[in-house]
Amino acid sequence: MDILMVCGVFRPGTETAILENTKGPAQFAANALQWGIVRGLDSVNTQPVQLLSGMFVGSYPTYYRDLVVPADRWSHAPGAADVEIGFLNIFCIKQLVRSFAIAREARRWARQKGPGEEERVIIIYSLHSPFLYGALQAKACDPRIRICVIVPDLPQFMVLSPSRNPLRVLLKWLDARLINGMLERVDGFVLLTKAMAHALGVGVRPWVGVEGMTDRVCCRQTPGDQAHR
Repeated sequence: MDILMVCGVFRPGTETAILENTKGPAQFAANALQWGIVRGLDSVNTQPVQLLSGMFVGSYPTYYRDLVVPADRWSHAPGAADVEIGFLNIFCIKQLVRSFAIAREARRWARQKGPGEEERVIIIYSLHSPFLYGALQAKACDPRIRICVIVPDLPQFMVLSPSRNPLRVLLKWLDARLINGMLERVDGFVLLTKAMAHALGVGVRPWVGVEGMTDRVCCRQTPGDQAHR
């Protein structure tokens, strides 16, 4: 299966710099969950997942010290052609730049294979409008592509500190409306709870509930573990 994962992972080796530039808590829990998904998919698929990432960092200058997040191309595993999109890290502007950059790279991935080849899937981590837009642009290039969204949280709960800025409130409301509209064209879902299926209007589309995950390598016992029990 040919899998493109559209996500916000931190490229290995960049975590320290991201932490130093972040004002407030960094998205390390989301990063760990995404890498767990990547490792799981790589372990069962015949080829590595292709990563298309717009890393999750706050906007400049309030939450992040860098005005520009640079683009990069790398490989998390042999045979993987991973892309880190770059963007101007200013609230609202970053959403537009990320949307067009993700769409451009997703369309490029969609056009790589000809008709009659293996099944193709785009997996999206989180209800992030640039990610959804990019995936739908890829599906417009190749209607065979199926889109699955991993939903760690609902849009109305993704901003923990409510803003008093009327413009910001309006933009967030518009973003939620856009997300709801794009979700109608998604093929499947990975959810944390059954209640999410109703809230998202999943209907008869396939979904699975996954409350958490662990890396089995981290769970292996050592002789020392046995001795302390």
